[in-house]
Parts: sequence; C-alpha cells; structure tokens
Amino acid sequence: MQSTAVQGPPLNRPRTPLVQHLWLVALGVGLGSSALTNFWLPDDHAALDALYLGTMALACGGMIIGTTLWRAADAVTVAWRIMCAGMLLYLLGEATWIWYARRGLEPFPSVADAMYIAGIATMIAAAFLLARTRRDQTDDMVVLDTAIIAIAVGAVLWTVTILPYADDPRASVLDRLIAGAYPLLDVFLVAIIARIMLAGGRLPVGFVLPVVGLGIWSITDIVYYQQVIHGSYSEWSWVDFGYMVGYVVAAAGALHPASVEVDNVRARPPQIDRLRLVVLAVFAAIPLIAIDAGELLGIDTNTGVLALASSLLVVLVLARTWKLVRLNGRLGEMRSDARFTSMIRNSSDAVVVVDDDHRITYACPALERKWGWCIADLVAQPIQTVFGHQDPGQLDRWLGAVERGDAVVPIEIALIAADGSTTSVSVVASDLRDDPDISGIVLTGRDISHRVELENQLRHDAAHDALTGLLNRGGFSRRLDETLQHRTGAGSTLLFLDVDDFKEINDQFGHAVGDRVLVELGARLAVEMREDDIVARLGGDEFAVVVDRQDTERLAERIRALAASIDIEVLARPVTVSIGWYELEPGTAATEALRRADLAMYEAKRTGKGRLTRYDMELGHRAQHRLAVRNGLRCALERDELRLVYQDIVRVSDGVRVGREALLRWQSAELGPISPAAFVPTAEEMGLIDAIGTWALHGACVDAVDELRGTGSTPVVSVNVSPLQLDHGFDRVVDAVLRETGLEPDRLQLELTESVMTHSNAADVLGRIRGRGVRLAIDDFGSGYSSLGYLRRFHVDTIKIDRALVTGCDDDPRLLAGVVRLINSMGATALAEGVETEAECATVSELGIPLAQGFFWHRPAPLGRDVRVTADEVT
Repeated sequence: MQSTAVQGPPLNRPRTPLVQHLWLVALGVGLGSSALTNFWLPDDHAALDALYLGTMALACGGMIIGTTLWRAADAVTVAWRIMCAGMLLYLLGEATWIWYARRGLEPFPSVADAMYIAGIATMIAAAFLLARTRRDQTDDMVVLDTAIIAIAVGAVLWTVTILPYADDPRASVLDRLIAGAYPLLDVFLVAIIARIMLAGGRLPVGFVLPVVGLGIWSITDIVYYQQVIHGSYSEWSWVDFGYMVGYVVAAAGALHPASVEVDNVRARPPQIDRLRLVVLAVFAAIPLIAIDAGELLGIDTNTGVLALASSLLVVLVLARTWKLVRLNGRLGEMRSDARFTSMIRNSSDAVVVVDDDHRITYACPALERKWGWCIADLVAQPIQTVFGHQDPGQLDRWLGAVERGDAVVPIEIALIAADGSTTSVSVVASDLRDDPDISGIVLTGRDISHRVELENQLRHDAAHDALTGLLNRGGFSRRLDETLQHRTGAGSTLLFLDVDDFKEINDQFGHAVGDRVLVELGARLAVEMREDDIVARLGGDEFAVVVDRQDTERLAERIRALAASIDIEVLARPVTVSIGWYELEPGTAATEALRRADLAMYEAKRTGKGRLTRYDMELGHRAQHRLAVRNGLRCALERDELRLVYQDIVRVSDGVRVGREALLRWQSAELGPISPAAFVPTAEEMGLIDAIGTWALHGACVDAVDELRGTGSTPVVSVNVSPLQLDHGFDRVVDAVLRETGLEPDRLQLELTESVMTHSNAADVLGRIRGRGVRLAIDDFGSGYSSLGYLRRFHVDTIKIDRALVTGCDDDPRLLAGVVRLINSMGATALAEGVETEAECATVSELGIPLAQGFFWHRPAPLGRDVRVTADEVT
C-alpha cells in the first residue's frame, strides 16, 4: 500500500557524476579516517581526539548537505534532520567527555551524560519517523516480532548491564536511573531497527544505509557499556571505530540520491518467511541460554528476570503461532481477493453496483481511467448517469427483471463518458443484494464499440456500392419498399438510368476510364438530388433515382446535362444516358417498380438512346410480349413451329418468274403468328440466329432440289442471312448445306442488308462464298449504310432497291432513276422491291429495272401455292 507521508516539492536531482557519487566519496573518506584514527595513528591523544571528533562532525555536515541536495518529501527531510540533530548532540557529549578525560575528571552523572541521552533519544525519534514510512503494511505480526527481539535483548541487557548498577549500594537513585537509561534506549533503538527491517518490501540504498548505520552504532554502544561495567574498555579500540563507522554510514545514506525514495518503500503482503522464523526462534531462546550459561559459568544472571522474560516470550511466541495459523488459512483467500481486486482495478470493463433504487453505490476505477468520471461524483447518482438507452425506461425494466430473478439476457446500451461521448457496451447483471460485502446488483459493461462499428460497417457495405459509395441494388430495394409503404405515391417518381455505349467505353479506353465515368456520374447525381431523394447504382452502368418532384422531364434533362458535363480527356464524345421513368403507385413492390422503370429505359435506348421514356401500360404489354417471344423462341425449332414461305422474283418485261425469295415465318402455338421483324432481332440477341439461319438455309435448298426433281428446272432461291452468322464459319456452313442437299451453287443467292458492309470479316467470308459460285445480293438498298466504297469491295450480283424508293415512284421517278444508274455503273443487276401497283410497275419498266417482286404479282406463300393478288386488292 502507498505511504501516507506528505509529498514535498518535485525532485531536483543534479546530474553531474561527482554529485551523484558524493556518497561513495564520503563513505570512503569516512571509513578511512575511522580506521586511521583507531588503528594506525601514534598515541597522540590530541591528534586522535581531533580526528575522531572531526570525522563525526564531517558526518553530521554531510547529512545536512544531503538533505539540501536531494529534496525529499517533508516527512523524510524532517527525519534526516532529527537524525542529524541526535548525532550532533551525541558528538557534543563525546567532546564534553573528552574534555573531562583529558583533565583527569570522570564525573558521573555529568553534562556529557545528558547530551549522550538526549542524542540517543533524538536518534530514536528519527528512526521512529523512518519506520512510519513503512507503517501502511498488512503484516501485523511485525509488532509481535519486534516485541520478541526487544524483550530478548532487553532481558540480557538488564541482567548484564542494568542489574549491576541497580544492586550497587554506593549508587544514588539518579546514578541508577542514568546508568539504566543507556541500555534501555539502546533496546528501543534496536527494536525500531528490527521493526523497519522485518516489515519487508523493497529497501533502496537510501533506506538501508541509515538503518545499518544506526544498527552499528547501537550495537557498538551496547558493547561499550559491557566493557565499561567489566573494566575492559580501552580508548581507541574497535569500539570507538564502531561509533565512527555508524556515523559515516548514516551520513552516506543522506548523501545518496536514493535518500528521497525512503518514503516510496512498499511493504510486502503477508507471507510465511522461514528465515524470519529461524531468527525469531534464536532471539526467543536467548534468555534461557543466558540462564544456562550463567549456571555453567557461576555468574549471577538474575534468573527471575530472565525467567519472566522467557515467560513473556513464550506468550508472544504462542500469539505469533496463532497468528501464523490464521495467516496460513487466510493466505489463499487473501491471494484470491487480491487477484480479484487487482482484476477489478485494472479491468477495462465498467463495473457498477446499484442499490434497490437503482442508484450507484460503487464504480470501478475504469470509469475514471477510461471514461473520465470522478468516482466520488458517481456515488448516489442514478444508473442512467452512466448507462443510457434510447428508451429511458428500458434499463429500469431490465433491472426489475433481474431483481425478480427472471432469466435475462445481456443488454446492449450506451455508456456515457464524462465529456458526453458514448461507447457501445454489453451489460450483464448479477443480483448480489444478499451478499453483505456487495449488497447490490453488479452491472458489468464490456466495450463492444469495435464490434458495433464492424457490424455497422458490414451493414453499410452490404447496402452500398463499393465504387461510387451510393446505395446498391439491395439497399435501394429496401429504401424503395419503405418509400412505397410510407408515401402516398403522389409525385414520387422512379428514374432508371443507363449509360449509353458503356461497353464500348470499357473496350476502347479500359475499365479504369469506365470506372471514372461511373464515379463522376454517381457524384453528380448525389450532389444534384435533395436529402430526401434516393440515389443508387444498381450494378454495371445502371443507376436509379427516386425523387418527389412533379417536373420529371425537366429533372431528366438536368441529369442528361450532368452526364454530358463529365470531362474525361480521353473520351472523344460526351457521355449520354437513356432514362426510363415510372410514377410510383402505392402497393407496388419495389421489384415490380424497378422492372417497369427498366422497361421504360430499354424502350428509350431502343428508340435512339439518350432519350427519356415514360412507362405506360402499352409499354408493359409490349414488354410482356417480347418476353413471351423470347421464351417461345427457345423452343420454336424443337416444336417445328418455323416455316418457309416464298415470294416470286419476276422479270419485269414479261412477268416470268426467274427466282423466289425464301421468307421465314413463325406460327407460335401460344402467341399465334409472329412477324420476322419481331423475332429475328430477338434471335440475334439470344444467340439463336445461327441455328435458325442454318435451318432456313437448309430448308430452302431442300425445297429447291425437290422442285428441280419435280419440274426438271428450278429458279434461283434467295435466302436472307444475318450479319451475325458471318462470325461463326458461315462459309463452311454453306458448303455443308450444298453438299447435303445437292443444290448447285449458282442456284443459291444469299441476301444481306447494307449493315453487313461494316462487319469486320464480311469481305473475306463473302469472298470465299462467292468464289464457290454462290450469288450475293444486297437487300433493302438505300435504307441504311449505302456506300460506293463498300459496293466495290463486296462485288455483289444483285442489288435490291428498298421499297421506300419504289413506292410513289410513278409521281417522281428521279431518285429511283439515279439509283438505277448507280447500280448499273457497278455492274450489278437491279431489283425493285415492293412493287404493288400497275403505275409503279410501269415506272420500273420504263427505268430499265430488269427484276422486281411485290404484291403486284404474288404474295409470299408456301412452296407449291401461287397466291396472286386480285385487281381489287391492287386497287
């Protein structure tokens, strides 16, 4: 335990090596001077007296210097100064006695005796003050041990020192009192020194030196009186050397830097020390040994006094044994209590005890050390001072359940620090109101802030996009559900955004640039939207926004402007977004709302990109139909739902059929007839176009061969080819079909739209096919990517003029005439598509177009059927 000594001013330790080791210098010089005085100087009493008194005077001066150099606590400084005063008084007594002795005077009692006794008493007081610095210890057996040593030594001294004076009839009462005072004071000094040494604990050099010095001095004084009584004392013997050494050693302790640590000595806890027990047993046996020695030597040892001392020692030993038994029984409990106390004192958990009124009766040091509370200020405060909850009554209800003995689980609440900050803790409770040492409910709060932070971070990460920091699809869906549940829906709009051509940005500039686009767009959306709006990145290049505004078109325009303002140096064009929006309706699920806005966005992208499209029921029906088409198309081939129909290609001059075009039809069992314009693009998106295209090519070739077998001749059959088919070895597919069916290559014509001209490997693949004798035709010429350069590269046989150029050509044939001249200049055969009237047929003939097809002659029909158009239908 800590000392109760009053702390003085801050330590002020000089750092110079000489001052730090001044005590060693003083110790060496003092011991050398003492040895020189007592053993080596010639028998010059004046010189010896001067050196003797001078050494002791310098020791007193060194003690004064030490208390000045090392500024210790007030109580320690006082102890050193009292010790110095006692040594000075004794030194004055020595000087007075020497003055008497050199004049042949030896009065008793004298002034020297008064100074001697006063000096010894003063040194006892100093030793007592030093002992007080070690009084705060738990080993109360030290008192018994000190008493045993004091009685044993006192009994012997009484017999051999005091008793001869007490029995001397020539001595006066004053003589007897003074003669007895010397050994009794020595006994007191020895007892105090024993008290200090037996207390245990750490002993710094600053403590050991004065205790050793006083011990040497007291033992020397006891021996001196014995020699005086028996007449064996002689000047300048080792007895005088002992006095000087005691002075010097004590003074060295004052000069040592550790002298300031005397008040910091800590006593050890109770323990069983075998060496200590042996020492006490030896001291307890001293009176009995003295009795036996006196009888053997025939010396009068006053057996009665020694016997009384032995009896007292027996009682003390029995008391000590009883305490030792109790100590042995308590050691385990005390160690356990000490461990528990240390655990509580050093624990980082917040431990609080509350009474029946839920007021604090105890708070652990962690609340002061970690949370800044003053423990005294917390006592008698309601528990809500430390533990807070969103529901003020929750904690009281929880404590009530603890008091009733109900099974309760730990509660997670906030621990409030002195500065108002909070820490998340998990609190468990133990009802120890029946325990007299506790008398309350113990609440233990463990800091779970790191776990709570981690959980919050995990929840945040689970609901937010790592790239942009916006809500992700899951987090957005939950927020959208809350919006649909708590808002009436009036004025709330969901916008679904998609970055146009984002795949091309990634492919051309890299994913790092693509990520920058997404981050910039997300940041601009977060800034533009209001606090109540919801902004999310749903994944990829898709974003969603929920706003509570009426002017959706104006907001969409603002969003498109934000996207266009993204400035990334490597991009060659502004960023555009397609936006679909849906007015939220109460009761609609979040997934359905997202689906509808997504449909509107795809419609905006399909109709030209960079647009805004609103969801309506018709859009929903179309989307459902497209979905049904996609689902049905997967099974169309397996169910044999695809058919080929043919439209004749005629020679305009005489109307004779010179070929026929194979057209694909789908008769769905669930959806009915589906237009090729509806399902062919879908087949291209789904990756089914290769299988469907190969089926159509094979079927057209088979029909052509069958017709040849039936009639002996066959016109050229034209089959439409998707540009996507050219990516997967289409030339090998054509070779395989021709081999399997036996159709001559010059009887097959492949029709491709103008978009094939931009395809990277189209020229190579089509060149190989044309090299095998297969004819090539450009379909719907004039509706898309017309380019003279492409026409020169592909060397096609036939160019089919789009119906848009043919319709109404009888009113203004100039554009059609120019196209015909262009085709003729390329060395290809022109074919007019979509001729439906007699006037159009006449104009086509006048312009010199050799081939044509259209409703004017035949409608598309299965092979073997000739569906002609009637005059009424033409009209």
